[in-house]
Amino acid sequence: MRKKVLKMYIYVFAIFCCAFLFCAGKTVYKSQDNLAEIGEEKCEKIDFISAYHLLNQNLFEKSLAQWFDDSLEQEIFLYSENVKGEFVEVRNEDSIFPKELIVTLEKMIYQSLDSTLHKITWEETQQSIYFDTIRELGAEEFELNLEEMNDLFPAILKNSGVESVYDAYKLISGEENCEEIFHFQMANDQDNYLLVVNSGGSAGTVNVRLTKRVEDEFILISEFQTSNSGYGRVIRFDNDFYYVFLEYNYNLKNYDGVRIYRLGNNSEKENLKIKYLPESYIWKNIYNTSEEAELNSYIENIKAELTSDKYLENGKMEEAEVFYGDEEEAEGFIVPANEELYFSNEYYMIDFANMGVPVYMRKSSFIPSSYRDIWHLRSSFYLQNPEDDSITELDKLEIGYSATSVGKPALVQMWFKEIKGQIYTCCLYHVSDYNYVLNVFLLEREEITRIRTDMICPKRHFNLIEGEVYH
Repeated sequence: MRKKVLKMYIYVFAIFCCAFLFCAGKTVYKSQDNLAEIGEEKCEKIDFISAYHLLNQNLFEKSLAQWFDDSLEQEIFLYSENVKGEFVEVRNEDSIFPKELIVTLEKMIYQSLDSTLHKITWEETQQSIYFDTIRELGAEEFELNLEEMNDLFPAILKNSGVESVYDAYKLISGEENCEEIFHFQMANDQDNYLLVVNSGGSAGTVNVRLTKRVEDEFILISEFQTSNSGYGRVIRFDNDFYYVFLEYNYNLKNYDGVRIYRLGNNSEKENLKIKYLPESYIWKNIYNTSEEAELNSYIENIKAELTSDKYLENGKMEEAEVFYGDEEEAEGFIVPANEELYFSNEYYMIDFANMGVPVYMRKSSFIPSSYRDIWHLRSSFYLQNPEDDSITELDKLEIGYSATSVGKPALVQMWFKEIKGQIYTCCLYHVSDYNYVLNVFLLEREEITRIRTDMICPKRHFNLIEGEVYH
């Protein structure tokens, strides 16, 4: 009897164990199913139509609005003033230009980073340290107003219907684009006039002609070209006459120095360019929500390369290359409409929206040829339909094909970095002068999360070039 009872207990215990293991197995199986479902849901590729509607909007402009405002612009200016470095004069020992004049202009440039050279109106610009300096050097003495023009050229201007001094310039010079005429005497027997004539082209090239007047004719003494008018003025220093103007960086549309021409028979070659350019860049992190050490380490490792002449305009760039991260070259991807438009027709791809759909892109660096535009990045974006391989352009997502609004940062580099399965978007903006900002954000479908922001401002030095002929 006891053996039967014992066998029965063993049998029941065995059934209980089997049942427990079976139930546990089912529980584990269901749990794995759930994990699989979650993984599939996370990695599920969104359908083509939904992806198109989510991405075909101005997402990068929305990202910009998240971090740039007046207070940050002011913070960048203050930081740039702080890191530019102490004033250190630079001069060439064998220069034909007086040391005192060079140092005076260097001090002017050093103090001009207070943005007074970047005002919008002429009245504001006249209050800049540049105008204060050249006034002290006697520039106003050689400028002509309408009354003085009438006194100097009564036979020409009398009853001509001239209403402004600029009308008088055009009439006297015979040049429609004559912007300035300066009057001075280089010798007792000379009546000299300097004519500044704009070429009329989009690049803003200016012809400067030194002449002497014989009766009502201007006899050419020498002539040279400049890249821009730059509020040019005639000054006198140690009994020599000079034409001085603000040197312009056409890529960034900022004044970064001055250029001086000694007026005489060889003015074209007797010139000095004084630039105040970045020597190195100082970074300051002002926003960071990332605890991802790998991301912060990545930024640290690319600082030197990113701010090199190859990718950044620092006053020496001729043609910027496009910076890349983890984008993969899309072999065999062809947009027929672009085949004849571009010399280089390379495309790259990456799932930068973290939605399981690769986005194809063509990026290029746009160098402006006119004074109305600034160096910036251009990029077109495309989706490929997996059902028939057809290609659709995301025309509302495109970057850089319309002019950047005045006062807004210009996107100059954009690339993508993958860290632990997440794609980060890195955008480098030119803000003002030689100041830049790097903004890193995470795009998840159309949701934008700002991750990190860094100010990048230059430590500067003077760069002097003498005798360079502008063409």
